[in-house]
Amino acid sequence: TVVLTAQSLGCPLVDGLYLREPDSVQELLCSPSLHRTDTLEWICASICPSLKEKFSTLKATQNEDLVQELARFGYEMMLCKANDQ
Repeated sequence: TVVLTAQSLGCPLVDGLYLREPDSVQELLCSPSLHRTDTLEWICASICPSLKEKFSTLKATQNEDLVQELARFGYEMMLCKANDQ
């Protein structure tokens, strides 16, 4: 599953999570929550390390700016629509 893959890649945010059901994984990745935002931030920064500093700056200001940047990156990677948040 996605969580097991993230664990094998060293994502500290999924340590101890054992989500085996597809609905649980979908809820984790698709339902608004701080945990989802942190996980998506880690995934994006792992793909593009230069985003790590930008994300930390945005996180210090406003969470909405961070969410917009995550959506922009997701759009560039063709994972979502431009206005998905």
